[in-house]
Amino acid sequence: MPQSLGLGSQIQTALPLVQMREHHRELRVQYRQDFIRNRHNNPTAWQHRGIGPNPAVVKLRVLSSRFQFVEDHRGAFGVKRLCRILTVSRSGFYRWLAGASARAGRARADAELAEHINRIHQESDGTHGVPRVTAELKEAGRPVNHKRVERVMRMFHIVGLHLGKKVRTIIPEPWATLVPDLLQRDFAAQEPNTKYVGDITYLPIGDGQFLYLATVLDLCSKRLTGRPTADHMRTSLVTDALRAAAKARGRNGLRAAIFHSDNGANMGRRSSPRSVTSSA
Repeated sequence: MPQSLGLGSQIQTALPLVQMREHHRELRVQYRQDFIRNRHNNPTAWQHRGIGPNPAVVKLRVLSSRFQFVEDHRGAFGVKRLCRILTVSRSGFYRWLAGASARAGRARADAELAEHINRIHQESDGTHGVPRVTAELKEAGRPVNHKRVERVMRMFHIVGLHLGKKVRTIIPEPWATLVPDLLQRDFAAQEPNTKYVGDITYLPIGDGQFLYLATVLDLCSKRLTGRPTADHMRTSLVTDALRAAAKARGRNGLRAAIFHSDNGANMGRRSSPRSVTSSA
């Protein structure tokens, strides 16, 4: 039978209770810091989670901590008294106690999965995130739900590579005259130097700076005939790529070839046809 709580026993009980409440505060602070860190590392993946951590998860952790406190001190003060002080139900405590083996099994399974994830993460030089790790696990014969992969990676602080802010490279030119799509979605070419496609992409170089790469690709040979870089996305970057492609093709240049691109102003809707003609 648990002993009755006199004044001295109440003081002894109050000391660990104070420590437990301090632990709860530390738990909430730690969870908030984890949330902020994960949101900073992967902002797009956390946009749908609202402005703060999930209250249900915080409540579950706090309840588990209180149940553990009851388990640690039940021999001295009794379950009924501790549950009343901590405002938790005895039935909930006994359910938590009965699920201890299942929780331990899940913890071991998560630790084993974390080892596989960490190995995949290291083999990718720290670049793979949740989607690619999930795909790698599936290919290795270990299909796992992506939500579990996300949870385990967050728990073990495994974070993939994020390039940071997005750079808009397609800027429509509202006043430009639309030209017909000569390819009509037919990106197969039977002979070289007949059909080309082009685009602009960006390359992060650190300190928030970017280099821009314009490409001209032959759809038949898949040869990258033009690939200049610059620190801007002006039309001159695209015309330089076309001139480089014409030079690579020799005397005939790009004569009678079709160049297909998006409708961005930086791809030079009005300049590209002239560049192909002048370079031929």
